Amino acid sequence: MISLPFGRLSRRGVLVLAGSATGIVLVGGGVAWAYWDTTASVPTYAFADSVGAGGAPTASANNGSIALTWPASSTVAGHAVGGYLVNRYANASGGSATPAAQGTCAAYPVSATTCTETNIPAGTWYYTVTPVLGAWHGSESPRSNGISTADTFTLSLSSGATAGTSSTLTITAKAGSQTDAGYTGARNLTFNGPGTAPDGTHTPTYPTNPVTFTNGVATVPITLYKAETATLSVADGTVTGSTSVTVNPAAASQFAVSAPSSPVAGVAQSVTVTAQDAYQNKATSYTGTKTLAWSGPGTAPDGTHVPTYPTNPVTFGSGAATVSITLYRSETTTLAASDSTISGTSRSFMVAAAAASQFNVPTPATQVAGIAFSLTLTAQDQYQNKAISYTGSKTLTWSGPNGAPDGTDAPSYTNPAFSSGTASVTITLVKAESPTLKATDGTINGTSGTFTVN
Repeated sequence: MISLPFGRLSRRGVLVLAGSATGIVLVGGGVAWAYWDTTASVPTYAFADSVGAGGAPTASANNGSIALTWPASSTVAGHAVGGYLVNRYANASGGSATPAAQGTCAAYPVSATTCTETNIPAGTWYYTVTPVLGAWHGSESPRSNGISTADTFTLSLSSGATAGTSSTLTITAKAGSQTDAGYTGARNLTFNGPGTAPDGTHTPTYPTNPVTFTNGVATVPITLYKAETATLSVADGTVTGSTSVTVNPAAASQFAVSAPSSPVAGVAQSVTVTAQDAYQNKATSYTGTKTLAWSGPGTAPDGTHVPTYPTNPVTFGSGAATVSITLYRSETTTLAASDSTISGTSRSFMVAAAAASQFNVPTPATQVAGIAFSLTLTAQDQYQNKAISYTGSKTLTWSGPNGAPDGTDAPSYTNPAFSSGTASVTITLVKAESPTLKATDGTINGTSGTFTVN
């Protein structure tokens, strides 16, 4: 207890004291203090003072902790405060305060104007500081910026990613909107999202673990092979991030030639030629007029009908051109296309014969009247391909050989059963002559060469 020789209470409720001692006396409730000392040359008069309000702190993330800094507070008269109490809120306004529990922010009070709270639950938090002097508190500060304690990754891939070419991926650990500079050192990351190239063999190439972060940032090479727009994701346990990436095809290095769909001899077919890069991505930059050479399918058995290909130049748009071709030979074949630098071949396909339009009647060897012989009859399309769709029992009309001179016997023919366009016929001729054999089924007919019957 300090004994003072003089003292009075002002009309405003402020205690005014005079004397030779230095001390502090509370005036009223809340934040008012009375200061006095004996340094003046006249009897000292005490004066009222109060603890000022706290300044809003600034929050930043640091590897799961939150670092705070704030401006120093003082009393109204300019005296230093004794320290600060730090509270955390879950909202930008309202809600209940949670005193900082761990780290240097948990001191009671914090003597400096910086501190760090550690082991904070995941969420977004807002902080205040309250200046104190002894048992007396100033007003709580405004709340800090919101800061998140749950890290996420932001990803940035160098522009112009091209299939098969290494690109630079920057991975940044973020706490809220700020880079978490404390996220550092070797980390084992998981990458996924972009697909395997169309060739089925080239899969994305990611960095070998561990990946080293410095001040929250890692820069690594990745190589993607599938031309696509995909979502690239990176994870380190619960720390995850993703970004949309567009991978462009590399330069054209080959053609993919489509096989005609169920082609028939003499019928025009559509074929698509697609320029591809080395990974079978469509090379969309291969455009304009091109001079193509074609090969593969053969000439028809008649020796006159050769494949019909499109007239050059062929116009490509976004890496592809669809053209019309006509093939005439019934066969299993492939179709190849090439320009001056790249080429490609279709899968194997079957060209079917057209409908039967004629018979191939072979010329028999020399025969003897009255002796039966066999003949193989073949149905053909107009290009002399075997018409394998001509099947079943057929009633044919025959002409050419004559009856016997005695007028009693006539040539005989068996009605054949065709299988895949061919049939065996048994024939008996009765007149010694040099005839031809003609077989007819409606509009389908065929005639042999001249032969001798003895």
